[in-house]
Amino acid sequence: MNEFTTLSEVQKEKVRQERPRWCRIEYKGINGWAAVRYFREGSWEEGANLDDD
Repeated sequence: MNEFTTLSEVQKEKVRQERPRWCRIEYKGINGWAAVRYFREGSWEEGANLDDD
């Protein structure tokens, strides 16, 4: 069941704040987790290498 189909916009925002989504990431050999709010769709270029300084 998709809970967001019956919630108001205010209720949806409350749920997003209470249960943030996370992404598993790897950067310069370090693995960890980052909240989705720090990313935006299309912000990663295919084949990009962040290890190149």
